[in-house]
Amino acid sequence: AALAALESALAAHGLDIDGVDAVSADVRPCVGCGSCGLKTPGRCVVKDEMQQIYPRIVACDVLVLAGPVSFGAHCHPVKKIVDRLQPLMMSVYTRRNGEMKFQARYPQRAAWMGVGLLAADDPQQVEQEAAFRLLLGRHAVNVDAPAHGAAVIAGDDPAVDRAELDRALEAVLGESDGRDGHDRRYGPVATVTHGALAGPGVPSVTGPVRSVLIVQGSPRRKANTRAIVAHLRAELEKRDVATDVFHIPRQGATHDDLAQLQRQLQAGEAVVLVAPLYIDGLPPVTQLLLEQLAARRAELSDLTPRLYGIAHSGFPEPIQRETELRAMALFAAAMGWPWQGGIGFGGTSPIDGRPLDEAGMFAKQLRATLPLAAADIAAGGPFAPGTVARCDKPPFAVPLALVIRLVNSGTRKAARKSGVDLEALPYSGG
Repeated sequence: AALAALESALAAHGLDIDGVDAVSADVRPCVGCGSCGLKTPGRCVVKDEMQQIYPRIVACDVLVLAGPVSFGAHCHPVKKIVDRLQPLMMSVYTRRNGEMKFQARYPQRAAWMGVGLLAADDPQQVEQEAAFRLLLGRHAVNVDAPAHGAAVIAGDDPAVDRAELDRALEAVLGESDGRDGHDRRYGPVATVTHGALAGPGVPSVTGPVRSVLIVQGSPRRKANTRAIVAHLRAELEKRDVATDVFHIPRQGATHDDLAQLQRQLQAGEAVVLVAPLYIDGLPPVTQLLLEQLAARRAELSDLTPRLYGIAHSGFPEPIQRETELRAMALFAAAMGWPWQGGIGFGGTSPIDGRPLDEAGMFAKQLRATLPLAAADIAAGGPFAPGTVARCDKPPFAVPLALVIRLVNSGTRKAARKSGVDLEALPYSGG
């Protein structure tokens, strides 16, 4: 019904429609290999249906991402496609909206529109909708979209649904002044809250923790997330906290994996989810795992571990990780687990999968702040405001403009040495 309403609204605004079924499409998750940056600039090395989808996205005027809202974010089939859009950005940086961002590769860029479905009886409906709208704003900043909007459909009133879709389309087509939550251009879109819940989430709790399960949420084999998890685990064990780790499988958790995770959950008093930022949210396999757990919440109803979130990204600003931490908080609410807050780290890309003790200056802030996080977790209360503030500090000791200049200089030098064209437009159809 929502798809029919969307197609009708698009047609009424004079748009021709091209569609991709994200559920059935042969699209594999991005594994963060980075090949589309320097090895094959602008071209993804994964040979699947995305190779046919890329030219269609490059040519479109409006990119609509539609599906159920999953913890304030895209459901995992849609997120797979979103993450695979990294080749549309260059591997050189600029400042946009006051933040460190990739430069857009193609001169013509689509407006981005999100259409999210929510259950009318969702107790976190207000928080889910706010997080989803923030997500579309963050997408617009990242890809330098000329406009963006979000439509959230909850309930079964066709007239209300159509009005919501029309408002979002007016924003992305330049027919709106940006009021009612639909922004013509990006701009300041949120204040960092670190995943705080305003609605009926389970309150945080206190009291010492003796056992912790760490969920390693990166699909990469050589992942900075693994290095962070290893260091955090060592710090927790220094404090006599028993630890276990669940590594999310690269292709997603199977039935046997979920059974193993359920056993590990039963043994832990707290869960720490550590994940990288993949285009404004969790990696698709991590998003899928949370959806799988939520689908099993009746089986897990006797478990109420405290949930802590740790997000990290190559970009330095805390706002970049806000959408991911909100998703973790909304997952906690869906499960009925106490949310103990989230922390984030920026500038982690140069660690390059090395143990933190071997990463030198690039891991200095992590080495200094993970002991604070471990102490908070061992104490069993929420992350302390001081810990959050220390983690949010800029990871670079020099101005951001100088960081961008130095990184771009190194990237262009490497491109010249390899003989590749950083500004290639392989999906332009030319």
